[in-house]
Amino acid sequence: MLFGFQRNAGSSNLIKTGVQSGSDNIQVKEYKKLTLSFKELNSGFTITKELSNTNTLQVSLPSGTYQMIAEGNIVYSDPSGSIEAKVAGVQNGMVINGNKISKTIELSLKAGNSSDLILEEIFFTGTRTPQGAMYFGDQYFKITNNTDKTLYADGMLLIQSSFMTNEKQDYSPNIMGTTLSAGAIIRIPGTGNTYPVKPGESIIIAEDDHQSQRFQPFIC
Repeated sequence: MLFGFQRNAGSSNLIKTGVQSGSDNIQVKEYKKLTLSFKELNSGFTITKELSNTNTLQVSLPSGTYQMIAEGNIVYSDPSGSIEAKVAGVQNGMVINGNKISKTIELSLKAGNSSDLILEEIFFTGTRTPQGAMYFGDQYFKITNNTDKTLYADGMLLIQSSFMTNEKQDYSPNIMGTTLSAGAIIRIPGTGNTYPVKPGESIIIAEDDHQSQRFQPFIC
C-alpha cells in the first residue's frame, strides 16, 4: 500500500496527503481511521492529525526536516473477501523548504495474528543539542503490543549482534550468513506481571533517558 502526499509552494507550507493501494490484490474499501504525525527532527516540533473515513488531509508545516509516521485501520478486499487490518508506514528526512514536493510513503499491513510484543521502531541516528552538538544518548527501542490483550514485557531479551556489517571482519569459517553471535544481551526484569503493556500501547527502552530529558526534553 502507498501513502502519498504533496506539498505546494507558498509561505503556508501546505501539505496535501492521500492514501492509495499499491497492490492489484488489495483494494481499499474504507479508511476507518488513520493517524498522521509530523516531527521536525531538529527542533522537536510535532503535529498530529487524525483522518476518519477519508484518505486526504491538508496540514500547514513550518520549514524543516521531518519524520512522518502514518498508522491506523482500513478495510480492504482481496480474493478471500473483506478484511479489517492495521497499517503503518514511516517516511524519514522529508524536507519542507518552500519548494513543491511530491513523495510516497509505503504503508504495510501489520500482522494481525501476532500474539506477542513486536519491535515497532528503532531510533539510532541521534539528534542535536540546543548548542548544535550531536547527541546519541537518545537512541531507543519502541516495543509495542499489537494484540487485543494485555501482555507483559517481563523477561524479554534484546540481543545485540557482535557482527557489524559496516566493519570488515575476516572469519574462518565465515558464519555471518547463517549464525548470530551475541555481543550483548539485555533482559527486562520482572516477576512475570511487573511490566504490563496494554493493547495498542508501547514501552521505550532508551540509551540514556535521564540525559536525554536534560538535552532534548521534547523527545522523552
